Amino acid sequence: SCYPSFGKPHDGLGFGPEMCPHDHGSTGIAGCCWIPAGFWNAKDPEQLLIGNVVTSKVNRDDIAWQGASPKAIETPDLVVSSDLWFRPVDLKLGPDGAVYVADFYNRIIGHYEVPLTHPGRDRHRGRIWRIAPKGTPAPMPDLGAGADVGTLVARLGDRNPAIATLALNQLATRGKQPENILRQAWASGDWRKRVGIAWCLERMGSLDEKLISELASSADAVARIHAMTLSAGQSHTTGASVIEAGLSDSDPQVRRAAAESAMGVGGASMIAALVDAHGRSKPEDSHLRHTILVALRNRLAAGGLPSDENRLLNHRDLLVTAALGIPNPKASGFLSVQLDKASAGLRPDMVRHVARHGDETAFTALEKSLSRDGMTPVERARLLIEMEKGSAQSGRKIPTGVANLATTLTPVLLNQKESLTAGIELAGAFRIEGEKLAGLVADGGQ
Repeated sequence: SCYPSFGKPHDGLGFGPEMCPHDHGSTGIAGCCWIPAGFWNAKDPEQLLIGNVVTSKVNRDDIAWQGASPKAIETPDLVVSSDLWFRPVDLKLGPDGAVYVADFYNRIIGHYEVPLTHPGRDRHRGRIWRIAPKGTPAPMPDLGAGADVGTLVARLGDRNPAIATLALNQLATRGKQPENILRQAWASGDWRKRVGIAWCLERMGSLDEKLISELASSADAVARIHAMTLSAGQSHTTGASVIEAGLSDSDPQVRRAAAESAMGVGGASMIAALVDAHGRSKPEDSHLRHTILVALRNRLAAGGLPSDENRLLNHRDLLVTAALGIPNPKASGFLSVQLDKASAGLRPDMVRHVARHGDETAFTALEKSLSRDGMTPVERARLLIEMEKGSAQSGRKIPTGVANLATTLTPVLLNQKESLTAGIELAGAFRIEGEKLAGLVADGGQ
């Protein structure tokens, strides 16, 4: 997804949906640390801890889910310091259940308005803080090179993600040696352990279709989410079929994981599954819908632009929206054909896309589309402005007929109060000279 950044345009699909509507009073956010639901207290929701080097705090957000769309809910800070040198630059959940905070501990954060040679920049010292509820045990489990395979396999299903990850990483360093023990543990393992075993086997290059299919049919949604992600890396056909099935899963987060994996897998049947999944998704589940749209864009870009009018009839606007994110002549050719059939709200972006990326045939066809009957003057002006933008971006010259159309339409717009703004914008886009513009308005008013 593409997100707003200092005026940067989006990728044609629109900006990705917002997850965190607040900034904790700072632009210096660092070290995001995820805490699972119920990790320290059974009633705790899923949380994010965030280092804030500007305000000298460790901020905290609860994560609220609406379908597959997360939203950060600002809650009281975990750490508030009166020491303005406190700079929490990184946070990690440790295998002992504590959070470790890397404190840069510096009077200068790092901005360049303070010279890099300033003596107040301490390049040698920092602090590490350990934060944990009272009673949290301090000993660290031994999951290093000296741990035996059985111990490591047993910790793959640990509720502490730091322990499970350490065990997984250590097992992955041991080549094929643990494979038999991992497969034996699969039979008796719960879903957490099976997820860890599957990732171990995947990193060994030994994950097979049967285990992915079993994980995908698990009663637990988290296990099915991992099955979707694992399927994206499989060369066999089972991967695509698992993902397609996942797009119709009862759990929206499984459907989102399937859509993420579909970005790089599948053909015509995957496109159909994505279209159907988008149609079943709830309008308020913005992240799921956008993920599906990105996946659909990728599959269409891989060679799946449709020509079947029956499918277009029911899903034309969705397919057009996805094609807007494909910056090539083939997508522009598709958009050119659909221009007069798509919803009016999509047409300005379609015109700009064709003007920027289309071949000469599609570009020339724009003049006819922009001259057709059935548009209000303001609607026509909007399309003309977008054609000028796209042409400028591609270095193309506006056809004389289109320029004349803009020149003729401008006084019509300027002589009506309700269309005055559109007239000014059209005149600016086509650089209609002041004296000529005054004459056009005078003629239009007679």
